[in-house]
Amino acid sequence: MTVALISGGGTGIGRATARELARGGASVAICGRRSEPLEAVRAELEAAGTECLAVPADIREPEQVDLVVNQTLDRFGRVDILVNNAGGQFLAPAEEISSNGWRAVHRLAVDASWNMTRAVATRSMIPNRGGVVIFIGFSPRRGIPEMAHASAARAALENLAGALSNEWSRYGIRTLCVAPGTILTEGLEGYGPEHPGWPAGHPRGRGRGDRLPRLTRGFVCDRDDRGRGRRRGRLGARRAAAAGLLAAAFPARERLGGVASFIGLRQHPVRDPLKRDTRLARALRE
Repeated sequence: MTVALISGGGTGIGRATARELARGGASVAICGRRSEPLEAVRAELEAAGTECLAVPADIREPEQVDLVVNQTLDRFGRVDILVNNAGGQFLAPAEEISSNGWRAVHRLAVDASWNMTRAVATRSMIPNRGGVVIFIGFSPRRGIPEMAHASAARAALENLAGALSNEWSRYGIRTLCVAPGTILTEGLEGYGPEHPGWPAGHPRGRGRGDRLPRLTRGFVCDRDDRGRGRRRGRLGARRAAAAGLLAAAFPARERLGGVASFIGLRQHPVRDPLKRDTRLARALRE
């Protein structure tokens, strides 16, 4: 059994990701601040035969993170996939963003994502020697006007994904950041009239929320699935096909078909980078 935990799983990209992973055979746990959309997703997935847990929680609070992880582990016993999707921001000229506004965005996008990641890793993925951690970033990666606070927060997640991919690959944990372009979700519609710069920053205009999870799902497969297309349960063949498509785009680590950027340096276990026989490694050891 593959178990996925998705923050912000009641709407938008999180909901679409939950549906996609459920179609692949995973059991799903979702969390978010509002119980109504969570229950709607839970009912939908269970009606389709997927085991689903919905946990209302404000993961900006560390004790709420513990609540989500505790309930997920009590129900399923493990977490194989963590999708750090929860986030929130508002439009404002940079000079008008207050300290409180800046902090509010970073508490959810950065602090909560780290707390979720650390809790899931230390309590499930590291002991079980395997898992996939996905962060949701921003594209274009050069920044978005009137979203300086959110652009900075998502850039932090990119670097966090890169650092963890180096450190945690020794535990068999694949870590990456998926940086979608402008995705049409309830969150985007909530900003009112479309920002004129958003479509221009996306090579194909505005994306749909159901396309991104189809690409993300490719990283759920293990090395055998990606390398040889071996079927491993219900997720195997379709995950391998998606992963093969993504692998071709990895050398540039930039946009894939105008939909997303994928930032992840290590996708399978490697030796400790400091133990490699390179000039940088020797200098760091000294």
